[in-house]
Amino acid sequence: MRLEPNTPGFDSLAPALTTRSAVAGRADLLNIGAILVTFACVLLLVAPVRTFPINDDWTSAQSIAQILNGTYRQHDFIQTIALAHLMWGALFAFIFGLSFTTLSIANLFMSAICLLVFYLLLRNLGVEAKRSLLGVALLGFNPIYVHVSYSFLTDVTFLTLMLAALLCYTRGLSGYGSHWFWLGGLATSASYLTRQFGILAAIAPLLYLLLARRWKWRDALAITALPALTLIGYALWEQTQPVQLIDFAVQTVSEGFLADPGAYVAGRSMHLVWTLFGLGIYVLPVMRLPRRPILSLPIFALLGFFLFKSGQAYGTLVPRNGNTVDHTGYSMVGYNARMVWSQPVWAFLSILSALLLSLYVVYCLESLWRWFRPQEGQNRTWEPGAVAYLLALMLAGTIVLLTPTLYDRYWLGVLPLLLLPGLTPTDHSVHGQQEGSRRALALRWLMLIPIAIFSIVAQRDYMEHAAAQWSGAERLVAQGARRNQVSAGFEWEGWYLYEEGARRLREKPLKKYIPFPPSVVLDPVYVVSDEQQPGYKEIGSVPYRSWLNGGEERLVRLLRRE
Repeated sequence: MRLEPNTPGFDSLAPALTTRSAVAGRADLLNIGAILVTFACVLLLVAPVRTFPINDDWTSAQSIAQILNGTYRQHDFIQTIALAHLMWGALFAFIFGLSFTTLSIANLFMSAICLLVFYLLLRNLGVEAKRSLLGVALLGFNPIYVHVSYSFLTDVTFLTLMLAALLCYTRGLSGYGSHWFWLGGLATSASYLTRQFGILAAIAPLLYLLLARRWKWRDALAITALPALTLIGYALWEQTQPVQLIDFAVQTVSEGFLADPGAYVAGRSMHLVWTLFGLGIYVLPVMRLPRRPILSLPIFALLGFFLFKSGQAYGTLVPRNGNTVDHTGYSMVGYNARMVWSQPVWAFLSILSALLLSLYVVYCLESLWRWFRPQEGQNRTWEPGAVAYLLALMLAGTIVLLTPTLYDRYWLGVLPLLLLPGLTPTDHSVHGQQEGSRRALALRWLMLIPIAIFSIVAQRDYMEHAAAQWSGAERLVAQGARRNQVSAGFEWEGWYLYEEGARRLREKPLKKYIPFPPSVVLDPVYVVSDEQQPGYKEIGSVPYRSWLNGGEERLVRLLRRE
């Protein structure tokens, strides 16, 4: 007997696990059009024009310049492979010229593709059209997704290729032809050449074939042939490359664990909680209450404990250490930026997000348990869509256990798959009404509005603030300061000072701990900062406007050492 979604009392992941072909009907065409039009409107609100790097995409710009000159080598500061991502950027740079604006356009183009691929994947996983549109909106308006889309970080490219691989593999497993396996292998290869974890996209369907007892060597070969050849080929090429400086920094992670495992686990757990900041709020529009909410208390208590420890150690519950979203809006790495809201507001958001995430995780675990343990007399069926959940579990485990440094944007690879349980049409919890009602769906769209507003306004603020910060630093240089005398944040130092710092580090014996190479040559006679700094006096300022603070005019201050 096969358990069908309309069975009385049925409440599991089955709808999301039922793979079917997405019919390109009128609703789908309208939704795709709505996605593209909305995307264009966001670009009109926040133009992708910039003369400054965002986060560490200056490493990609330097690497693309090498590709265009035919002298590419692995960048010392890139942990990911990034090669497929760099080639995408090089294509745009070859056509339009290399600039940070060009790289933003290239990444935004990939971002639009990602949203369309995610929509097609949802439709192929049996999610109805209106819910698929909600899922795409949740991903597209996610604050982290918006911010990294305007950068040239690898996150969006990796997510696009991984979702494309998942789409191809699920169609192949659903009987639409073995050519889908080969296409999935091609997407997986490109995903791996963007981030090493991309190889998991090929392992998930292999696990499915084993668990579903559908193993065929022909299918397994079609799934893995291209990824395996890519992995071997890249590994051989990598052996010809010099050791990267970042490898020595990563090595300190394992050394730290071996030196004091307890302190390492405690510190990493706190950092992990920081990276989860906001994740509960981001899934709020698809929130489902578990049957046993009490089971969420241990998870909430654990998250709360590390939030409390964070408050004790740092005086704030706000995420730190380079998270995309922090108390400044979008993080300006290595730069003293002003807080946009008060500490109590950020503390409330941290606690609320932890509570919502705890409830949603329990709901997902309950759904998985009911699916793995069907009622007596009912058979469990392995639908091809199960590959999505296998991949989500592997990605989450890899991020937690193997990522040397944790950042919130790393969870973007899991977020679309985390949304799947909440997008299935089996909920009965919104004001006691059936999930499919227009009123319930409208409520979920209303929950999305504050998230979308924050994402767009925060990105607009970030672009104006970063432009003021960059122009202030350039003004100091125009007035006679050397670039290595100006401390203007992580991006400034990486773009202008990295090569000299890396050269100096290589000229002398490597230390056990390798600092950020620009720190070797930086002499901060001048500081660009939002706040006054002890030992410095203000010699100028650059205004910018913060719409997260109601349009308040703020200043980027130019300081000189006394």
